[in-house]
Amino acid sequence: MKGIKAIALVIVAAPSIGYADTEQTKQIRACYFSGTSIEAKYACMGSSVTACSKNNGASIVDCANAETNIWKSLMDEETAYIESILRDERIISGPCLGNDAGCLQGLQNLLSDGASDADFKCVEEAGPKHNAGFPEMAMALCMMRETARNTIRVHSFGAGMGQYSPK
Repeated sequence: MKGIKAIALVIVAAPSIGYADTEQTKQIRACYFSGTSIEAKYACMGSSVTACSKNNGASIVDCANAETNIWKSLMDEETAYIESILRDERIISGPCLGNDAGCLQGLQNLLSDGASDADFKCVEEAGPKHNAGFPEMAMALCMMRETARNTIRVHSFGAGMGQYSPK
């Protein structure tokens, strides 16, 4: 048809790989929750991909996509926890005291900006100028790295909001 352009959307879904559903999740969660510093949490990034690939025979792309999903789950947990503290007005000291709505907005901005930055960086890295002929691998590894970074940023945001009372 004249004047109509077709746009193809390709969605790549990581197949469920048994290792990722069990050992990979356990490995990342154990590393993340035992990390007592930001540096220790950053050290968890990508730590399960090689083992996943070796133990399951899955591709690096599939294993990186699976780890990305684990980091997304951790980010969702961190976000829900921070939101519950702010919504329940449990802050007792620090920069968020009396500014729960502002801190909630700050958290939402952090999440939105982090997702936008990740998309931009990863599209650039997966482009022909940077990917050395492996765009799927470049995209998967970048998204894993950026999702992990954003998860740790959310954690840092929560740690910096001040002290709060337990439920």
